[in-house]
Amino acid sequence: MCRFVPILLLLAACADHHAVDPRTDGGTPRVDAPDRADAPAFVDVPVFGDAGPDSPDGMFPDTCRPEQPQFYCLDRPYAPADEPFTLRLAYAGCFCEETARCEVSGIGSGLIQLRTSLCGSPALCGECVPEVELECELPALPPADYEIRIHGESVGLLPVYPPVPGPTVEGPRCTSFAVVDGCTGGRVFESTRDRFHRMCVEQEGDREWLRLVDDCAECPAYHGLCDARVEPRLDRFFPPGADIHLDPRIYYGACDGACDDSCHHDERRCPLPALRPGDFYRVLVDGELVMSFTGGETSSCDEFEDH
Repeated sequence: MCRFVPILLLLAACADHHAVDPRTDGGTPRVDAPDRADAPAFVDVPVFGDAGPDSPDGMFPDTCRPEQPQFYCLDRPYAPADEPFTLRLAYAGCFCEETARCEVSGIGSGLIQLRTSLCGSPALCGECVPEVELECELPALPPADYEIRIHGESVGLLPVYPPVPGPTVEGPRCTSFAVVDGCTGGRVFESTRDRFHRMCVEQEGDREWLRLVDDCAECPAYHGLCDARVEPRLDRFFPPGADIHLDPRIYYGACDGACDDSCHHDERRCPLPALRPGDFYRVLVDGELVMSFTGGETSSCDEFEDH
């Protein structure tokens, strides 16, 4: 038996403090994200029709509730530029019969504004499903790295670029959104690389996840983006498979104080694109091999010094 727990509770501001030594990473922004104080002008985009009478702000039917998804996945390292495309987001948790909706509320220079919702009443069921997907239909966009805001909060980055010319093999990627602290805004992308000493691969439904564990997290910080990019491996010295380039990030909240000396346990999960059962996968962080596993394994863990 499983009852759905509202996902917004999982995104509470102080629930995801973590640790890293800011002196070991310069905190260089990954991209030039737009400043929230300098909001771009929006263009008109299609949105859904009339909502039910009980919906907040008239945006959602009365059976729907605003919720932020946890991640998105792409079939290749970037979304296509200069043509309409579908951005697939996903909720992770325990669901029975819920469905999901996405509305594009605005698009500006380097910025995509979305509103998302879960629809249907949470209910008891014999076996819940761990993931609910939703699709956001986006118009043609010029090449750029786009900041994603959901319900007005900066949560992610989306690369939009034309295909690489020539005979190339490009793998998929999944990126989990940053935890929202309600204070930092676009500075969530001014992040440093997360630190951990244990990594586990776990199967949940049809998806595999990487769980990162730090038993001694020290500084107050929040989980930022976690990007997992699969790069097909053409090296004949290895069994068939691919390399997974993992980039877990954290950021420091604009309303938090200085680091303290306390030590606490912290975990996070990073979703992986669909993997082939039986293939051999290597996980690399900053180009360094940290773990290897076989696709389809139910659980596997490696421990090492901090990475």
